[in-house]
Amino acid sequence: MEQKPIIGIIHGYNHEGMGVLHNEAQVIFVPGALRDERVMARLSGERKRKAAWGEALEILNSSPHRRPPPCPHYGRCGGCQLQHASYSHQLDIKREILARAMAPLQKYDPDILTKILPTTAAPSPTGYRNKGLFAVELPEEGQSVAIGFYGRRSRKVVGHGCPVLFSKQVNSLLDDLALWFTQNRSVNKLGDVTRNEHDNWLRGVSGGMTGDVSDKVSGSQKSIRHILIRESKFTGKIVMVLIGVGDGRRKGDGDDEQPPSWISSFLDAFAGVQTPIREQKYCLSGIGWLATLSGNGQVVDKNTIPLWGSLVTVEQCTINKTEKISFHFAISPESFYQVNSQQTNTLYDEVLNACNLSGGEIVWDLYCGAGTISICLANRACAVLGVDVCESAIRDAWTNARINSSAISNHSSSAISHRSCNAILDCASNATSGRASNATSDLSSNVFSHPLTNRLCFVAGAVEYLAPSLIGSSGNSNFLHEILTRQADLNTADDGQEFSPPKALVTQLSENSPDIIVLDPSSKGAKPAVLQTILAVRPQKIVYVSCNPATLSRDLLILTGAGLYTIQSIKPVDMFPQTAHLETIVELHRCDT
Repeated sequence: MEQKPIIGIIHGYNHEGMGVLHNEAQVIFVPGALRDERVMARLSGERKRKAAWGEALEILNSSPHRRPPPCPHYGRCGGCQLQHASYSHQLDIKREILARAMAPLQKYDPDILTKILPTTAAPSPTGYRNKGLFAVELPEEGQSVAIGFYGRRSRKVVGHGCPVLFSKQVNSLLDDLALWFTQNRSVNKLGDVTRNEHDNWLRGVSGGMTGDVSDKVSGSQKSIRHILIRESKFTGKIVMVLIGVGDGRRKGDGDDEQPPSWISSFLDAFAGVQTPIREQKYCLSGIGWLATLSGNGQVVDKNTIPLWGSLVTVEQCTINKTEKISFHFAISPESFYQVNSQQTNTLYDEVLNACNLSGGEIVWDLYCGAGTISICLANRACAVLGVDVCESAIRDAWTNARINSSAISNHSSSAISHRSCNAILDCASNATSGRASNATSDLSSNVFSHPLTNRLCFVAGAVEYLAPSLIGSSGNSNFLHEILTRQADLNTADDGQEFSPPKALVTQLSENSPDIIVLDPSSKGAKPAVLQTILAVRPQKIVYVSCNPATLSRDLLILTGAGLYTIQSIKPVDMFPQTAHLETIVELHRCDT
């Protein structure tokens, strides 16, 4: 029986920015609908007992906040959720999502919603993303290869490229990649790859490979599933990692899993300064290969194989609007960095404002990634300990500490020279590729004599395991030293120079509890063991940086539920325009009474 259309008024938004329509006892989530609009909808997709997903058939009365979506793929692609709303109303929607997530905290703080500060808008609502993980798909015979994002709640690529969130340079690169893969689909241009083998490889792109993966990935039949692209908003250079199916293991020098044989032809087309296919439409600076068991796009720690150029991107972050101190961060493919480079300046400024450092504090930076927040904190703190599970990120953190030593000590923001930028790339690349270099001499004659390296310490390990061990080692100054000794390869240059902190700092971090704990976990939030460790340590202040209001609320309930901490402020920062996602900084103070 054909469904009867449902007509009703949109009363609000769910956590994904969908319009909420009430139909008798059921709640229907309608993508693309705005508050107060009268819509005709029908049920579609997943259903639950009291909720269902719908599809807007017609907008009967449009909201004044409605605008034409700027992307031709919008509505089918799952990358964006709010392009149909004006940017000012997007901020209203996100504030509503945040307020709803914070509502359960009223149990402990009736005034919690009044502590939500105004949202800081992004200076550039389009073209802001510096990183994207694009899926590669082979459509029907005779059509072009598609490289883009999956559709909403599907594993099928919708459209090609991303003209709204990414720059023209990135989209030009995606165009050329799709053209190359399409042209080489039926023409034997891949050396020892036969036409039949190459067709089999391309079919693997669309998920046609079945059976045991190990039987399908040998030789030339390794398939490409995703392409990771990082674009530095500081240098304009682009790094690309091809991600395919393989066992994902790197066993040591000379025994790494080799990329497929068609890579040589690919490099002929895309590597180098001048190539016919590029025509200077973008600046490609590095190409890598990554094999994973499922080819699902996860960038596995330490497994990216450099094929050409440098896989490191350099970003600039300027904090403190008065002093304008600029930092420069080397980011490897495996490391986390905020996807909105320009808005990261604001985000980190807000973190520092929440910490309100006076110079004598000991700070833990949990989930520190490449050490970017840690280094900003070290500008004002006495000692900073950064912890992250990703070893490549910790290696980047040590490199970034070295890069920024002179900037920290001088408190200056002079523009970095092209020579210094190249030195950063050389320095960071050598740390991961095993090539010796004298690039550090271009950065500073003796950077390790500067205060920064006397204030920073980074260790690799799962935060939920390492943090409890840190408080259990109180009075044992050998604990951190033992960890650093085991992880010497992460903070040692190819010439044997160690970047380890002085013993006095290690002792200070081991024997003293932190005054402030900053945590910036993934969207899954912090593990229970991490939250219990924080409550056991009882720092004077907690600064929680979150990209997921739901898990943020869950964790704040634990941190405030025992009456040990109160929330001072909740600061939303829009890092993700056109989407329903939001970054939030929460400042908590210890209750001493």
